Amino acid sequence: MRLRDKVILTCLLTALLSVLAISALSLMISGDFVRKEGAADLTAVNSRRANQILQWTSNTSRQLEVLGQMPIIHEKLSFELEQAGSENRAVITELLETIVEKHLRPALILGTFSELFLLEVPSGKILASTDPKQIGKMQGSREYFIKGQLGTHIQNIFYSMSIRQPTMVVSLPIGGNNALPNAVLAGRLNLSALSDILREWRGLWQTEDSYLVNNQHIFITEPRYGKNFMLRKTVYTEGVNRALNRQNGISWYKDYRGKEVIGAYQYLDDRELALITEVDGDDYLAAINKLKHSLYLSAILIATLSLVIGWLVAKTIVTPLTSLAAAIDRISSSNLKLEFEPQGAGKELITIVNAFRKMIQGLQTTLVSRDQLQKEVEQRKIAESDLLVALDQVKRSNAELEQFAYVASHDLQEPLRMVASYNQLLAQRYGPQLDEKAQKYIHYAVDGANRMQTLIQDLLTFSRVSTKGAEFGPVDFQEVVSTAILNLEMLIEESGAQITVQNLPTVSGDGGQLTQLMQNLIANSIKFRSEAIPTVHIEAQRQQEEYIFSIRDNGIGIDKKYSDKIFVVFQRLHTREEYPGTGIGLAVCKRIVERHGGSIWFDSAPGQGTTFSFTLKRHAAA
Repeated sequence: MRLRDKVILTCLLTALLSVLAISALSLMISGDFVRKEGAADLTAVNSRRANQILQWTSNTSRQLEVLGQMPIIHEKLSFELEQAGSENRAVITELLETIVEKHLRPALILGTFSELFLLEVPSGKILASTDPKQIGKMQGSREYFIKGQLGTHIQNIFYSMSIRQPTMVVSLPIGGNNALPNAVLAGRLNLSALSDILREWRGLWQTEDSYLVNNQHIFITEPRYGKNFMLRKTVYTEGVNRALNRQNGISWYKDYRGKEVIGAYQYLDDRELALITEVDGDDYLAAINKLKHSLYLSAILIATLSLVIGWLVAKTIVTPLTSLAAAIDRISSSNLKLEFEPQGAGKELITIVNAFRKMIQGLQTTLVSRDQLQKEVEQRKIAESDLLVALDQVKRSNAELEQFAYVASHDLQEPLRMVASYNQLLAQRYGPQLDEKAQKYIHYAVDGANRMQTLIQDLLTFSRVSTKGAEFGPVDFQEVVSTAILNLEMLIEESGAQITVQNLPTVSGDGGQLTQLMQNLIANSIKFRSEAIPTVHIEAQRQQEEYIFSIRDNGIGIDKKYSDKIFVVFQRLHTREEYPGTGIGLAVCKRIVERHGGSIWFDSAPGQGTTFSFTLKRHAAA
């Protein structure tokens, strides 16, 4: 840039500083107001939709109660079930068919339920259903069946093995005495109705988007900009993660499309769902952007005037400085001499010339060989090239690993599912025609296919620890353990295990993987139990910049000679008949801990229980 241009630019910047300061202050005050009002409105919208969802679930209970109070169900079916026996079995069958065809199936037209069915008490067997494929299935261990015997109950969203997708069930008792009802009436809710509630657009923002996510990060409703996301896609945005960590609020982050949005988020405790309402950042800040454009136009006008004034000022002082600049340009490494005489120049210019001469004298004593410098540059270029090659190899390796994950999760599992399904179909249709040995072979084939499927899933989980992990952030380990215990609720209830927790801090890590780590360790403590009731104690102790976590149980224990073998993939210390499993769980635990920069070990002896310990770095604010 020429000296004259620099003088003009200086004048321009001086003139613009005051304008920019006033503009920035105006923009800050007005922008602050718009942001606060918009945030309050977005939070209110999210809260209103939360109330609509709770009202919807309450309405579904009332609809099911109306069906349950119909005389043919509440009185006639209840009476026949009380008298159940071989002599009235045909009457019950005909009555169930009438209830389904004339009352339950027509109720589906309202769109509230996707399936209505009746369950036998106390077995939990499905007696009748609007989906004939479900009849005869045993649901005795399901929460909605157990609690539906006591009164109207809404079971929050869970993954149903019967229909192979997440579902939500309302149930209530039918007839019976005070101790036990005669049947349970249940209905699977049509989750797409939730999407209809959240699609309501108020007109304040063009890009408003609301959706629900469950504790497994799965979309429960269809987001506005998603296609077939509902019950199929997972989402791990900052808003979803905060809501699932029981936080309510509003913040800026990137949504499931990778687009910058402002989102209001809250956790619906009663339904165990995260409710998110988002607006695109550009849409949210449209009013502020209009103000910015007005300020930009004002700045352009002032800049034009400043350029004219700067040019007039520069013209009067730039000539001698231009001559000095030309003289400096003639200096090279072989001619370190300033050929310029400041004739008629002012005192300030003479001072500048003398300063340049002193600088040149310093350069003459410290000049470095150009060839040596060029050689160093070439060496650095070679090193950078090698680094790029290594980086490209890592990228290719990651891409191959991703391709393996896809093959393992789809191409390998689909044939296994087909083998298991057709063997099961063979057993169902031709079972009576086969001898005991043939039926045993079919059982072995189905069991082998299922075990291979489980192995592939576990291996996929193991491979994705390093490639599919989330970014590290603050993680409340108390919530991690609570989530793991909730996921193992059925196993804990069946075993009668007693779990105690104390002194769990906040650490830095991936919340999802840490939950998987604790779930694996707690499940192992319960699975490898002795004759006594399982007890598991979890605690943490701080040691400088990290925490040592311990999971102690009273199980069968482990011989220390297996300390190197126990964390290796597919290594088992017991037969599959003694204890089920694939032998990958502890290998996944080790990889998760190592990804977090920690280490894992155990202390045990046969018959004396086991204590697994691992280290994690503490969160900076902890």
